This record gives sequence, structure tokens and C-alpha cells, in this order.
Amino acid sequence: MRALFDRLAARVQRDGTSVPPADPPPSLGDRAIRFLRSDNPLARGAKATLKKLYRAEVPLTPLHRALAFEHFWRRVLVRHLKRAVYEQPLLRTMCVQVGRDLLLDPGTGLPVIYGIDVFLGDSVHISGRATYAGAARNDGRHPRLIVGDHSYLGHRLVISADDEVRIGAHVHIADDVHICGYDGHPIDPVARRTAPAPVDYSGGGRIVIDDDAWIGQGALILKGVHVGKGAIVAGHAVVTKDVPAGAIVAGNPARPVGRVDGSARDREERARLADAAAARA
Repeated sequence: MRALFDRLAARVQRDGTSVPPADPPPSLGDRAIRFLRSDNPLARGAKATLKKLYRAEVPLTPLHRALAFEHFWRRVLVRHLKRAVYEQPLLRTMCVQVGRDLLLDPGTGLPVIYGIDVFLGDSVHISGRATYAGAARNDGRHPRLIVGDHSYLGHRLVISADDEVRIGAHVHIADDVHICGYDGHPIDPVARRTAPAPVDYSGGGRIVIDDDAWIGQGALILKGVHVGKGAIVAGHAVVTKDVPAGAIVAGNPARPVGRVDGSARDREERARLADAAAARA
């Protein structure tokens, strides 16, 4: 049928004008859609019936509760078996050094690790949905990622380095954090087509996160930053400068907004800022 329409469209009348092609007949699906979109009682009834069928389900029974229980624990068991037998041993081979009691989040797979030497302390808990990458150096030395004991590295964490990223003990790093110690691409647009970013062999891009720090979800920590002991980086903060020990920073760029110890001086300062904002309002 389609070939017939094409032949009719290609015919040329004697006066040199083309014969306009005829519209093909509507398909069965088009007719059904046109019918359901029409405004008549039969179409409205058909649409109501289709909606009921689309949302139909059998009544809840004790069997479904048992199946839900079985489904949950079967997934837990399978994930833990896969982690213990396959994924976690492979992760140890991908790292230079791994301490005792490593825990790779079950069901998250293996992290992407390339161009960087990874050292994990004891009782480190990490997600497999992560990327740890290092720049190619010309001095024969690989960049390093060092993680202290009892630290947690969350989902979709990205760490890039041209020198070293050092994470202390009991550090909590939330999901979607990017610790960027290497630019990855040069600033020059022409060089960016083919060349990687230049490596800072002076160690100026080294990032250090001290013990007991907490990095909130979605935070970005740029190269050369030192996050002090016990500090808190708020979610989605962009950290471009050093964070003092015990400080709470937030914003873009991140600025101090308080102290972990909650001293009287900090409370007075927050109250003063609140009063000033109320006066301006």
C-alpha cells in the first residue's frame, strides 16, 4: 500500500505539476486513539474501563506478606554473599594496602579506581558507587589516596588527585561529594582538545581532611584545601580555602557560619547577625 502511494505521488500531470500524494488510511491504532479521545458516552466508558484495568491488583493476602519478607531477606543475603565472596576480595587487589574489617556496601558493586594508589585503614566503610582517579605523572610516582581508620566514604563520591588526598580517622563523607585535587583539563581551549591538565609537582594540590571531620552531601572540596579536625562542611558547600578545626562552613564559596563546640561567643555572634537581619527587614 505504501508503494502505491509513493507511485501516485511521483506521477506528473501533463501540465508539469506534481500530483499531491493522498493521505494513507489511518491505522487501527490511530482509529482506537481517535475513538478514545472522542467525546461520547461509549468512549468515556471505554476509558474508564481501561483505567481500572491499568490500576488493577489482586487483594492483599498473608502470602504477599510472606513473599515480601522473603524478597527482602533474599536480596540482603545475595548482596552480602556477593560482597564477601567476590567484590570485597577484588577490591583488596585493587588497593595497595587495606586494613582489617573492611566493609564494602553490599549491592553497590566495585568502585572505579585508576591511576591512583589507594591505602585503606582498619574498619573503613566505603560505597562501591565511587570513582578514585589520579593524574598521569612523569616522575614515576602515582598519586595517593589515604583513608584512616573507621572512616566512611559515601555513595557517588569522586576523588581526583595529582599528588595526594589524605582522609583521617572517623571521617564521615556523605553522598555525591567531589574532592577535586586535579583539574583534569588545561585552561587553554586548544590544548584542552587533546592534552590533560598540567600536574603540580610541588604538591600544592594536596588535600587533607583531618580526623572526625564531616563532609556534607554534595560538597565540593578544591585542591590545596585543609579541613581541620572535627570541622563540618555543610551540604553543597564549595570549599576553596582551609577550614579551621571545629569550624562549620557553608555556602559558595564556603564561609564560617559557626563552631562545633557552640561556644557562648558563637551564640552571641549568631544572635547579633539575626538581630541585624531583622532590623534590615
